[in-house]
Amino acid sequence: MINIRDRFQYQSQRFVRLVSSWRQKGHRHLAKRLWEYCKDLVYLRFDGYLLEMSPPWILPLPPCEIDYTVIELKEPMDLSHLIKDLTYDNVAYRLKRGEHCFVAMLEQRAIGSLWFTNKTTYFPGFEFRVVSKDKWIHLDPDTAYVYRGAVEKKYYGHRIITGIMNVLTTRALELGIKTMINSQGFNNIAVRKASMRHGWHVKALVSCHRICMITFRYYFPLEYIHPSS
Repeated sequence: MINIRDRFQYQSQRFVRLVSSWRQKGHRHLAKRLWEYCKDLVYLRFDGYLLEMSPPWILPLPPCEIDYTVIELKEPMDLSHLIKDLTYDNVAYRLKRGEHCFVAMLEQRAIGSLWFTNKTTYFPGFEFRVVSKDKWIHLDPDTAYVYRGAVEKKYYGHRIITGIMNVLTTRALELGIKTMINSQGFNNIAVRKASMRHGWHVKALVSCHRICMITFRYYFPLEYIHPSS
């Protein structure tokens, strides 16, 4: 059943971000964003890979030069400096729904984040069509969707996401998760290489098109694909 509250929550936050952007950057920036939105309604394409890890496993990590700590969020935190839609309210809403957020903390600042959920969840972003045909991702209780991975740019190369992923995997195993899935953009080669080093394998290539507000999804199963492809 469609959760109207989820739809309203997302759309209201999206409107707030639009108004904030307009106030900070002016009418010209607002007009550009509205034009891009209208163009995307006419035609939009996203190609991505569906990845799977079954069973989840933990990757040995070498010592890190950065003395960060990975924690599971129990209270909401503004993570919009990592990903713009992870505002305080959005994080609070997802935590309340029983989704799990893990952050790498350095000097009381979040420098990286990663989420997982085994709940039926509303993801309006077009890129999530890699996982689901519509805006809803429906999961079995022992399957988790891993999403919203991000690291501050100046900490790239320190394998922060891998460190977060190990803590996330430990928690997922405690909850009885047997399979984890993930979606990645077709051109995101560096992230795909890192994921495959951690034990993910590519399950399918998915091509999604929106033409005049009608979405088409093409699913191509793959047994294996080299990370440089």
